[in-house]
Amino acid sequence: SLCITSLFSLQSECRALISHGTAMFKKTALVIFLLLLTFPSGLHAADYAPFGLTWGATAKQITAAGIKLKPIEDDFYQTPNVPANADWAKTYVLYIDKKLGLVRVAAYTEDIANDPSGQTGKRTYYRLKAELERTFVQVGNEEKDSATPGVVVPKGMSFYTCLESGGPCGPWFSTFVSGDINAQVVLDALDKDAGYVSVIYENNALARKLGK
Repeated sequence: SLCITSLFSLQSECRALISHGTAMFKKTALVIFLLLLTFPSGLHAADYAPFGLTWGATAKQITAAGIKLKPIEDDFYQTPNVPANADWAKTYVLYIDKKLGLVRVAAYTEDIANDPSGQTGKRTYYRLKAELERTFVQVGNEEKDSATPGVVVPKGMSFYTCLESGGPCGPWFSTFVSGDINAQVVLDALDKDAGYVSVIYENNALARKLGK
């Protein structure tokens, strides 16, 4: 599946698999941020899976902990609840390899509606980015804000339309690393006046073994 090839693929391909209970799958808004506040000496905070989950855990082990998993494609599962829920997260998508267990975790905010200028989406993005900066080292980003020279939303076009069309407004993402864990926060479009923010975590030590 294209969904498992990279951190970017999980965000761009698998968001469409999340159902809102309609005949068509709808892109959901999801934002992640939750890492434990206290860690044993010598360990990176990011070495722990987010939301109280455990890297390498099997689907059976996760469901045994009381988490209801809904299969959505191949080894991807959707759940509205995790052991330690974030109050801003609408839903979670877990990639649980049959042999390797939990490899990736994504969380999505509720839809950020009635936001044609993108200001609410940008505030949410920066809030979650700041949280990631506490435990990760940023290794790349691209944020084409209105303050960036040459970046102007075309007249009559909303921010999200501009973002989705690949115009001068996007993309918006920041990528982080700590030890063997990657994290990425992304601001994306849902429709012309709405968007969402997602945060994706990947255990690189496990991901490198995929397909071997």
